[in-house]
Amino acid sequence: MFVHTHVHTDGSLQDGLSTVEEIIIKAAKDGQKAVAITDHGNMFRETKAHKLGAKYGVKVISGCELYLSRGKKGEKVPRPYHLIALAKDEIGYKNLIKLVSLGHRQFYYRPQIYWEDLEQYHQGLIFQSACLAGTEAQLILNGQRDEAKKEALKRDELFGRGNYYLELQDHGIREQKIVNRELIEISKATGIPVVATNDSHYTEKDQAELHRILLCLQWGITLDEYSTRAEEVFSNEHYFKTSSEMKMLFSEIPEAIKNTVEIAEKCNFKMKFGELHLPEFPVPEGISLHEYFIQEVNKGLKRRFGSNPENEVRERTSYEVKVIEQMGYEAYFLIVSDFINWAKRNDIPVGPGRGSAAGSIVSYLLGITEIDPLKYDLLFERFLNPDRIGMPDIDVDICQRRRQEVINYVKEKYGEDHVGQIVTFGTFGARGVVRDIVRVLGLPYSLGDKIAKTIPSAPGMTIDKALEGELGELSANDPEVLRIVNYAKGLEGHARHASLHAAGVVITPKPIDEYVPIYRAAEDTYAVQTDMDATEERGLLKMDFLGLRNLTIIDDTLKMIPYKIDLSSLPLDDPSTYNLLQQGDTTGVFQLESDGMRNLCRRLKPTEFEDITALIALYRPGPLESGLVDEFFACKTGEQEAEYLHEALEPILKSTYGVWVYQEQLMRAAIILAGYSRGESDELRKAIAKKKKDLMDKHREKFISGAKDVGLITEQKATKLWDEVFVGFGSYCFNKAHSAAYALIAYQTAYLKAHYPVEFMTALLNSVIDNSDKTASYLEHIKRELKIKLLPIDVNESSSWHQVSDGAIRLGLGVVKGVGIGLADELHANAPYIDMVELCTKNKDSLDIRALENLIKAGALDTFGPRESLLEVSKVALERGKKGNSQQLLLFEPEDVSLELPTLPKRSKKDYLEWEKEALGFYQTGHPLDVYREVLSQFRLDSIQSLSELNDGSEVVLGGIVTKVNLYSDRKGQTMAFVDFEDFFASVSVTVFSDLYNRYRPEVGDAYFVKGRLQFTSFGDQEEVKVVASQFKLIDEVIENKA
Repeated sequence: MFVHTHVHTDGSLQDGLSTVEEIIIKAAKDGQKAVAITDHGNMFRETKAHKLGAKYGVKVISGCELYLSRGKKGEKVPRPYHLIALAKDEIGYKNLIKLVSLGHRQFYYRPQIYWEDLEQYHQGLIFQSACLAGTEAQLILNGQRDEAKKEALKRDELFGRGNYYLELQDHGIREQKIVNRELIEISKATGIPVVATNDSHYTEKDQAELHRILLCLQWGITLDEYSTRAEEVFSNEHYFKTSSEMKMLFSEIPEAIKNTVEIAEKCNFKMKFGELHLPEFPVPEGISLHEYFIQEVNKGLKRRFGSNPENEVRERTSYEVKVIEQMGYEAYFLIVSDFINWAKRNDIPVGPGRGSAAGSIVSYLLGITEIDPLKYDLLFERFLNPDRIGMPDIDVDICQRRRQEVINYVKEKYGEDHVGQIVTFGTFGARGVVRDIVRVLGLPYSLGDKIAKTIPSAPGMTIDKALEGELGELSANDPEVLRIVNYAKGLEGHARHASLHAAGVVITPKPIDEYVPIYRAAEDTYAVQTDMDATEERGLLKMDFLGLRNLTIIDDTLKMIPYKIDLSSLPLDDPSTYNLLQQGDTTGVFQLESDGMRNLCRRLKPTEFEDITALIALYRPGPLESGLVDEFFACKTGEQEAEYLHEALEPILKSTYGVWVYQEQLMRAAIILAGYSRGESDELRKAIAKKKKDLMDKHREKFISGAKDVGLITEQKATKLWDEVFVGFGSYCFNKAHSAAYALIAYQTAYLKAHYPVEFMTALLNSVIDNSDKTASYLEHIKRELKIKLLPIDVNESSSWHQVSDGAIRLGLGVVKGVGIGLADELHANAPYIDMVELCTKNKDSLDIRALENLIKAGALDTFGPRESLLEVSKVALERGKKGNSQQLLLFEPEDVSLELPTLPKRSKKDYLEWEKEALGFYQTGHPLDVYREVLSQFRLDSIQSLSELNDGSEVVLGGIVTKVNLYSDRKGQTMAFVDFEDFFASVSVTVFSDLYNRYRPEVGDAYFVKGRLQFTSFGDQEEVKVVASQFKLIDEVIENKA
């Protein structure tokens, strides 16, 4: 028998290659009864390891390779020693996560702990001296053998005999032979036992080269440069060896093998799953949690439905309360209700609901959601039922600008160390990893680009899937490409880096590091080392606090309207709102502003709230490609008559004109027609969503048999319903609770735009004040489609933000590059100014030359004179301002005092526009394409801002202007270009290969029609769209030819 007690997974980011699955499965196949997971400085993979260990019958030992500082507590000393720590029991596990957490709190290049920390938190742990970076090994290699012996004895004394082992490794490295010989002598002299390990970093021997590539990615070097990192070079032996291989390797030291089993037998910590660790919700003295919960529900019942609610309301409430109490979630609901209602009391906008939580009437009564589930036939079981494993998710949308205030409230209420964010992992994607491999191999970038282009950018795309197409052909004909692809497959899907989950927050009853270790994501920013799934599996309360820009837009709009509007009492049948939707005027409307959704709105012409709910559910690839949208349209317009298999289905399908759109409709049908319980209907929903054949076959039999017993439909009709709907369209159906909640936000934004367009568009502009492309797009919509007057930026009139001004929109100072909101606040507070010198004087501590010149170029100082003249003397004005001189600026020498700016030749309109583009990122007083606006409108052109909605490889035709040309030499030495090309709304990079470039030679300022194909490129988690040009036509030539 042998047990690996020093093993790295891909949790040792860009250092370990093995997945937990590979390790556990190989250990099980080899008959190894246990394995320790000891990643560098973290425990990212331990939860998954314990789950898989239980599945395959392998005991998992929780551990970590710690970084032990060479200095005393608090000293920042580089290059820490390594030390393996393994949890024996519950006490040891708690101490292990304390040590790991301390390491991240004391981060210095790496998460470091100190000897003083070990003195406090060593109980219940077994320690091993680690690799060549261990303390004793380093001392031995430095010729300090006696010191190494003293260090070993010091540790043995602290940890206790039998809790410290000297680690022997043999990867064929010369230094290990030296260290092993001395460690064995120390063991003989002191009685401290030795243990054999293999410091596994990859699973199979043939992965050694791939592991080196992974290290090169971490270090930012090529494979050829790898040998220069001699002190960190791995051999070909750092793989997860079999028991027989390890026994053979250490045949002369059998006790080192025997001791691995001894360690495993001592380590009996077993991770617990299924236990909930909910924070205690503080209730008033003299009342129990249950009594308080019922009290709050009853308050909500009266507030929402009056003193005498209908029986349906009472029954649904009673049923939900019983289930929530039975499952122990009363505190959970009260916690969420508390911070949501705190936010509302503090005028922080919160969404009406998100996900399936909107299907709960208790959520509605407690103020968690604003959707009446009975009114929209939403099922509680879609959210929570007694058969559900794990806590339900109550995700919350919060005003983006004030999200942190809510998190701070939660921290204050439950304790700073009880609340934390959640870690997430970026992985090597198919396209990106190909480029990574090419870079490490030192091959031309163009080769990586060529291979990556053969991998479609579709969601869920993998290299294996791509090999079924063009990539397979390329690989078959080029051995170099095949080599790259094979390496890429080896890294694809592995963890690349750790970061913070965008919204996930965990709340614990005790300090977080009583349950899971802490991870340092950035300076003073910490998260739990469990991802969203692992956090839930560990029984911790996790929630999504999502910052939603549209809630901020709504709030800002309401604040600009001179009288109070209560969103909760908006009529949901407002004609102006539906008229706006039917016209597709949905720019800025939540969930409905993409080109595709605007077209769908024009086509389906929503007339009631249920139509908006359906739109949100239908606008997804499945329904669009399956014909569901066409059927919905035909039934809504009366072109096709709605068909109901049985009259009992009419109430379920009436709101969607007989078309199956929602998961809740499938669940209702199973309950009514086949006698499913509510909980069983949710299990059916999950089976349909997962498309697992064994589950579907089981439910098919149950559904048909149940339908036969109920007797409403024949066995033949039940079979037809199952095959055509539950199997045919079921997987396309969407969560109605989520659709209804988001439809309410969509309606609210549409209502505000329809009735208060100036205020709404001002708020919309403010929401993208740091995004020049979005700003340009919205300004074009405001000017051309809404016909709202735009007032230019003016240092004496503008606020920091865009603002409403006498029925027009005044652009704000904060949009100017180099100014930002901070300086803009100061400029606005110190206004008005009589001239540029006074501006510089009043803001002399904050205003620099870049900000001043950008203010001039943006037109913000036009009130003081022509831009060209102001730019000429801007530095002089700034100098006068620094000296605090508010006199008129001096143009040249002190004796040449003049009240007039220099008279310079007037610059062209084109120059002014270019200045605006430079200073703002968009054009303020016009657009270079304005002279072509009419001719462009005569052609069916693709909008640049909507290119991301199309598929990779789609052919497009654009009309626009060249704003930048970057020239490069291709592999043949020919000149090619990357051209920045923009229309009225956005810009895109256009690749112009040498033959096309030599024919057209596009220059900045030229207006063209461009034909080409889309190319999507992935960079980590980001995706960029480009156009590869196939044809250019000067717009002026087209006009001449038409004439």
